[in-house]
Amino acid sequence: MVCNHKINTKSQIDNAEVVQAGLGRKSIRMVYDGKEIGFATTTYSHHQTDEIKEYAAKRITLLLMLAKGMTNEQIMRQVAKKR
Repeated sequence: MVCNHKINTKSQIDNAEVVQAGLGRKSIRMVYDGKEIGFATTTYSHHQTDEIKEYAAKRITLLLMLAKGMTNEQIMRQVAKKR
């Protein structure tokens, strides 16, 4: 499955639909053009157990879902409010 278009704008990231996927559910993927494409992974976090890698991938996925529609600058402002 090859996407005909590249991810080339920040808004594609800011508004991405994300899913937890892959072997052991240790990957975070964007849904783009109806296809899942790689975004992040905990697979190579060798000092974590497989259970914790899956937990961490879920956490990243949930945080990305929570931040959907926000720019990095908007997220940074929210983080600053919590400090």
